[in-house]
Amino acid sequence: ALVPFVLEGGFHRELSGVSHPVELETFVDGALADRRSGSLLWTHVGVSGPVVLDASRHWTTARAAERAAEVRCNVFPGERLDAIERRLLAAAAARPRASLGRALAETLPERVAAALARTAGVDPTTRLAELSRAARRTLVQHLGALVLPIARDRGWNHAEVTAGGVPLDEIDYRSMASRKQAGLYLVGEMLDCDGRIGGFNFQCRPRGSRRRPLGAVIRGVAPRRRPTRGEFASCGTPRWQDRDSRDMFPAGLILDGSKLGARLAVVVVVVVGVTEAIAP
Repeated sequence: ALVPFVLEGGFHRELSGVSHPVELETFVDGALADRRSGSLLWTHVGVSGPVVLDASRHWTTARAAERAAEVRCNVFPGERLDAIERRLLAAAAARPRASLGRALAETLPERVAAALARTAGVDPTTRLAELSRAARRTLVQHLGALVLPIARDRGWNHAEVTAGGVPLDEIDYRSMASRKQAGLYLVGEMLDCDGRIGGFNFQCRPRGSRRRPLGAVIRGVAPRRRPTRGEFASCGTPRWQDRDSRDMFPAGLILDGSKLGARLAVVVVVVVGVTEAIAP
């Protein structure tokens, strides 16, 4: 599922409504499983935003398998810890009398800068020249590798999209026909498939179909060029970003729009497909 996180403690509450770019690293059993950058949104209960939702798939999957998982946040995307420390040293050399909070606020939202400094045990009003080496390195750790204290995810009611459904190996990727039931076609959120944030979940479909009436979908008209298995398996990944929105499911069922609209369209296809399958 792509879902926001609930955080323990209360430091995030003062940041509610603040959004800024970060880099998130997800570790599973101590090994790096995913690294991605994007916009993070602090909420009254924890964190959300595109980068959090995309990273949540790896965390929730690991926790469902009862594996150890943690997410680390870097507020300076693309910079490693040594680079962040050099940034602080350069700021201290250039303006030794400037406060830590003011120096950080040149790059970060002011509330985020102050909150992270306090979380690291450093007063944000401390002058850069007065920052001890130990305090600086603790601060660097909080800026570049803060372990988010995730208590749980927010559940299906707050999820953007959820995995689960009909396994992909039970679907003929060339026509979206069920391998289990003749005359039944399954698309969209009926399938066990989820993609990253950015519209890819609405466009999870084989490439090469032509737009045709819904009746053609129900009858299972195949596209002129059948998609490869690799194209079908890659749905929801960045390589779909440049695909034409007219390339939809077999016969051109359009899933652009709200999740509700997509689900209603899927229900229509499934209900009619079942009716045809059981008709004498």
